[in-house]
Parts: sequence; C-alpha cells; structure tokens
Amino acid sequence: MATFDPQFAHDILLPIAEAAYLQTLASDSLPSDYTVVGQITADTNKAQALAATAPANHQAMIQNLMSDGNFFGWVVENTQAKIAVVAFRGTLDLEDWLHNIDVLLTSYQPVANYGTVHKGFQLYYMTVRDSVLSLLKQIDSSCNRLIVTGHSLGAALSELAAPDIFHNGQIGNASISLVPEVQNFAGPRVGQHDFASIFDVQIDVCFRVVNIWDIVPNVPPPLIFEHAGLAVRIDGGFTLDELVAHSLEKSYGPGLLKLIPASGAPLPVTAIPNAATAIPNGVLIGREP
Repeated sequence: MATFDPQFAHDILLPIAEAAYLQTLASDSLPSDYTVVGQITADTNKAQALAATAPANHQAMIQNLMSDGNFFGWVVENTQAKIAVVAFRGTLDLEDWLHNIDVLLTSYQPVANYGTVHKGFQLYYMTVRDSVLSLLKQIDSSCNRLIVTGHSLGAALSELAAPDIFHNGQIGNASISLVPEVQNFAGPRVGQHDFASIFDVQIDVCFRVVNIWDIVPNVPPPLIFEHAGLAVRIDGGFTLDELVAHSLEKSYGPGLLKLIPASGAPLPVTAIPNAATAIPNGVLIGREP
C-alpha cells in the first residue's frame, strides 16, 4: 500500500494546486525543477453546447465558472524526478458554487460501465477533457509517475480525470501509459458507490487531503454520493469562516505542516474509524462514505 507523504504534499503538490488558479505562471509560481507542459483550457463551444441542454442551476454554474476565464489549470513536469502533475483549479466563487450544487446523477461518460457520477461535475470535466488528453501526449517520455491534483471543484475534476487517463490517455509516446495517482485537496463527493468501487480497484493511489473544519468534503450528501480513495484528515485550525477553512494557504498548508515531524521520524498512521482515540497529530488515513 502506498504511503502518504505530507512533506511532498505540502512542498510540491499544494503550490502546484495553488498555481492552477493562475491564468499565467511566473518562474517562481512552481516548485523548483518543475516546468510547464501546457495550460488546461475549456472548449468554449463544447461548454456552451453542454450548458444549453443542462438544468438551469448547471447552466448558472458553468457560466459562472467560464466567466473567470477558460483556463482550468496546468500540466507540469519535473524531468529530473520523472514526475508529471495534472492540476485543476476550482471555482473562484465558492459561495455561488455551493449554492448551486445539487444531487443530479449521470453515467460516467469517458469509460463505459464505470458507474454513476455527479452530473454537474462531469459536465465541467467534459469541457476540458480534450485539452487534458492532448497535453498528456506532450509530457516527457521518461516520466514514470503521473499525479492528478486539484482543490475544491478541481479535486472533483481530478477524480473524474483519473479513470479517463488510465483507460484513454497516452503519456508522451503512444506506447507509454501510466496508472495515475490522485492526491487532491478539499474535494467534494464525486460519484455513487458503483463509481467509487471501480475507481478504488483500478486507481491504486488516491489520497484526499481533508481539513476537518471544511464543509466542502461533506457535499453532496452521503448515502446518495460516496467518496473514492482514502481521506487524509488534517486540522487546519478551528474557524467558523468557511472561506478560511477551505483555503489552501490559510488552512490546508498549516494543517499539512502539523503532519511533518521535526525529527524526521514518521508519524503514526491511524484509520479513520479509530480517529477518536488516535494519537495526537497522527496521520489519520482511511475510507469514509
């Protein structure tokens, strides 16, 4: 079983997830030795076509998201470490996004018989899918590790992208394919039990970093929707301000730092069901609905 590395998540993945919100990248926006492969962009015509047949609240959500621009993140790589990262941004207006969220379902489109997912989240992914698959082909062929990440809605997109990349993506040369890892932040539930079950069998690594004070990982509701992968619980600091609790900079970064021991010795790992009796500051990793 893969081990969650809070140092890597804090030093590498978190700043890349933050950079996904930037329309342009300065040289100091990425961790050292990481360079840009290309920008993930939405197909405006496809977005308009999908929105035209969508429910009113989905139309409002896609229009709000596209009003921020048709950029949805970046694909970056570190050729020395042979790592590539696909990073999706979330919405810039969390309140509007939460207000319009619903429980509408649809079949996962990129792969047949792969279960049922949130209709609105998939609508977003389908607008950027062609861009993602195209950028994967531009990754250096020496890459032997592909990580898909994102924050908030971007985390949902990362989980929808992973099975598509696994079944339909090509990394660099046409003959090279990788099983993607998912390591994301503050993600909502994406699909039903059927999707999560297949996902967990095929995607070997999926760590969802979850601040215990953040409400977004608790939507849409359980019983109807179910999380895939494993939750990594962090304490970003008590706050009643959801924007702060959901913030990469203000809560997720500080929460990850608490998991990095000054001594370099590994912290204890405790399953989520035993969280109430866990060792303080331990890494709480486990399945949750």
